[in-house]
Amino acid sequence: MWVSQRNQSGLRVLAMLLTIALGVSMSAQAAAPSAEQKMLVRTAEAALKKAGNLYRSKKFAQAGDAIKDAQASLDKLGAEPSRELTVLAAPAFRQLAKARELLEAEGIKLPAAKPSAPVEAKATVSFTRQIAPLLVARCGNCHIQRSRGEFSMGSYVSLSQGSKQGRVILSGDAKGSRLIEVLERGDMPRGGTPLGGEEQALIARWITEGAKFDGPDSAAPLVSFSASSAAPSPAARPEVVATTGKEDVQFARDVGPLLLTHCFECHGEQNPRANFSVATFNRLLTGGDTGPVISPSKPEDSLLVKKLRGKAGARMPLERDPLAEPAIEKIEKWIAAKAKFDGSDPALPLEEIVAQIAARNSTHKQLALVRSELAAKNWRLILPDTPPNRQQTTDVLLFGSVGPQALADVGKVAEEQIDKLRKLFKLPSDRPFIKGGLTLFVFDKRYDYGEVGRMLERREIPASFRGHWRYTEVDAYGCLLLSGDEAPPGLVAQQLAGAYVASLGKVPQWFAEGSARAVASKFDAKDPRVKLWDDRVVRLMQANDQPADFLTGKLSPEDNDVLSYSYVKLLMASSARYVSLLAALEERTPFDQAFAKAYGGSPTELVSTWVARAGKRGR
Repeated sequence: MWVSQRNQSGLRVLAMLLTIALGVSMSAQAAAPSAEQKMLVRTAEAALKKAGNLYRSKKFAQAGDAIKDAQASLDKLGAEPSRELTVLAAPAFRQLAKARELLEAEGIKLPAAKPSAPVEAKATVSFTRQIAPLLVARCGNCHIQRSRGEFSMGSYVSLSQGSKQGRVILSGDAKGSRLIEVLERGDMPRGGTPLGGEEQALIARWITEGAKFDGPDSAAPLVSFSASSAAPSPAARPEVVATTGKEDVQFARDVGPLLLTHCFECHGEQNPRANFSVATFNRLLTGGDTGPVISPSKPEDSLLVKKLRGKAGARMPLERDPLAEPAIEKIEKWIAAKAKFDGSDPALPLEEIVAQIAARNSTHKQLALVRSELAAKNWRLILPDTPPNRQQTTDVLLFGSVGPQALADVGKVAEEQIDKLRKLFKLPSDRPFIKGGLTLFVFDKRYDYGEVGRMLERREIPASFRGHWRYTEVDAYGCLLLSGDEAPPGLVAQQLAGAYVASLGKVPQWFAEGSARAVASKFDAKDPRVKLWDDRVVRLMQANDQPADFLTGKLSPEDNDVLSYSYVKLLMASSARYVSLLAALEERTPFDQAFAKAYGGSPTELVSTWVARAGKRGR
């Protein structure tokens, strides 16, 4: 897995979810929550947990869908929750508030949240109309234009996050807030006139009322809310435009590496100067305190170019050598061609986007070297105190905490399964099974295997798992937990097949994992896991009136995977059609188009046939 600074910081930010103030009334009449209300809270909590997992996997759009589900459940609680219901729902409301901020900062547009409590008759302090203009006027030089003390007020989001030393605003607790403390002592604004009593009281009242945000975009620059005529009105954020592939200069291949090398140090993820970050393509387009820095088709009007040429204040990079003329011309040419995006997802970390394109343009040997280095790095993260045994076969690199002979046996089984997969999938034998190869991490202790989830993937691996795989263009690996000296062929084949299918382009998770498990059942029908999967399919069919939900990931991960397995078994029943689908994907035909050509319809349209056959067979 590609471990990035942004992924690590995102996890730390998610840990703050429970610190956001609850926006519900505590004065409602006492009454025990009904069974329906308890169910709504549990449903919301499940959706929030799913959203957190998706956020950690950088699947921001899907996380946004889960947040909408959570919001819908909490909206049904009613406008006058009792004290007991308020206590019960408090964690969910806190998580929801922070999750919305994080996703909106990634460019995910969410519908406005309904008030979680009756609006009080008395007027409340407005952040956008009263607090933001005050902060811009009195604190802007040090904490908006710059990030003095590693603390930025560039947006509501950064203000809420606080400084490196911790949060400066405790929602609902003005006296305990560091911001109020330094204002009352006159420590801030440093070197300027202290805020007057009325100004301090206004900020304190806003914090006491919950330090709420009342604007459309909590990640918007604070200067956009300033009433000062000196504050420029921010231009509209440019839209993400996909590349045609014919442009001479492309973002991820040509411009992204320049930004990482020359700009990321000051404009990365944490407290970026002037609230301008290049951590993602979305953040780059959003710009900073003065608005967008890129004007598509107009490089001469783009603040980014002006800064690089020293035509708008201090020349960038600050206190470093200017970019070479060819590099600036490359950025200008990209902007002149409408600043298009050639990556997979504009919300992904910039370093990951750049690495993906580099991997795509690498040879098999070049990518294999990169993955070998990543495997060593990942092992140190998983089991830092356990030197691995290591072996290399034609197509697989093995790292393991098992003995050398056991590791060699796994390598032998892996190559045998690859030969069978080549025949099943009609693959030529004169080329690598997967470009760049695959790493297999092999363990004989469940705790060690669990460390892959905890330390590398930031999740808990289900207790029923004995193996799993991950594939990106940069990294590809499978994990195996051995229960004895032998490596079950179905278990090994499952990881190899899943990674191979995922390597064919933008393939849905249900199809890749479904193929992996279908292969495992085909290659090793006596694997006890196969019967467990089949039994679970029957139970799920009986309990779920929407079996097609697995296609959109609406079920639990294991339920999704089990139904995917059953569905892909139906697809594989026609070997010719399945192989033709794989061949089309190999040519980078879009999945839906390739599927329709192979099977004469969409995946959803074939669900009824699958349900009828799976139900009849008890699978």
